[in-house]
Amino acid sequence: KFDEVYQRGRKLGLGAFAVVFIGTHRPTQTQYAVKQIDRSTMFWGDRDALQDEISNLKLARSGPNIVQLYEVYEEKAFCYLIMEVMEGGELLECIIEKKETTFTEREARSAIRCVLRALAFLHENKIAHRDIKPENLLLSDPYHKDLDSVKLADFSFARKVVKKNDCRTLCGTPGYLSPEMLERFPAYDVKCDVWSVGCLLFLLLGGYLPFDDDDDDIIFDLTRDGQFEFRPEFWNGVSTQAKELVTRMLTVNPKKRISSSKALQSFWI
Repeated sequence: KFDEVYQRGRKLGLGAFAVVFIGTHRPTQTQYAVKQIDRSTMFWGDRDALQDEISNLKLARSGPNIVQLYEVYEEKAFCYLIMEVMEGGELLECIIEKKETTFTEREARSAIRCVLRALAFLHENKIAHRDIKPENLLLSDPYHKDLDSVKLADFSFARKVVKKNDCRTLCGTPGYLSPEMLERFPAYDVKCDVWSVGCLLFLLLGGYLPFDDDDDDIIFDLTRDGQFEFRPEFWNGVSTQAKELVTRMLTVNPKKRISSSKALQSFWI
């Protein structure tokens, strides 16, 4: 049983069906991040989604810049995912620490390069993450100085895209959702993640999201329209190459949008 092998420590986070805490492996005293998932409150569809999450995490173990899954404990009421500890917490914390300032191009490049490495691997293996945002990007460095340590986490919405109509579910976070995810018909594919990275890069360099409002419906309308503005007071010091990459990522038509692998090879990256 889990509690015979691991000692429970401080809580790291809380979700609808899960709690994340530090677990210390009793024989070795090695610390891990443990995601405890309550299966007793799940519907059958949620249980299927959990198995998909585990399968995708296992496949992703060999990829770069992805938080590692080491072990899975399955008990009657709970499932425990034993994962890599990321001492630096969420990229969101770095953004909040910046307050009124933005990231330098060097800092933003380091973080985005990490995300694109992870996505290029996932997309090559036909997996769409579907929830790229600062909260799902974790850092190894507790002092937030090394943005080369960013890793992709939380595969709750990740989906294997094998057939043409595999992805039609609306999931993710307003402000980072792609236009095709909002429409859902026809189905979307892995390019939805590239749009989300474009929104993230825009936020890091400009200090605000390209499609933002207090009303989610307005955010969705702005996203579908795909019109955004490089406001001079925030973007005058940003290179043309960086703006070009943002624009190629935030192309409404997914067929014309740059891929994660091509973005990784872009001049700015």
